[in-house]
Amino acid sequence: MPLVCSDSKTSFNNKLNRLNYFVNNMNDNNLNKSNTLPDTEIIELTNKVNHELIDLEETLERLIKKIYSKKIERIIVDVVERAVTGEIEKLKNILLEEVANKK
Repeated sequence: MPLVCSDSKTSFNNKLNRLNYFVNNMNDNNLNKSNTLPDTEIIELTNKVNHELIDLEETLERLIKKIYSKKIERIIVDVVERAVTGEIEKLKNILLEEVANKK
């Protein structure tokens, strides 16, 4: 699923570029009405950027789960197998000692 619809991507990028330009050129000496964005546009862009970041975060989370879930599952199985094998070996030794002591 694309993060931004293709038909709105250009418009969004243009607005984002305007916002970046505004932020990059903003300082106490050159603030004036000609280089400010309307509050509504700043709010709209901020909301869109936040939404895009949330989409990106969700996409990365799904990607990480997809890539690493099998590896994590294999590690867990390996750890459990080793633990069970160790416990079985301990029980086997205990039983063998008991049998040897009874003779």
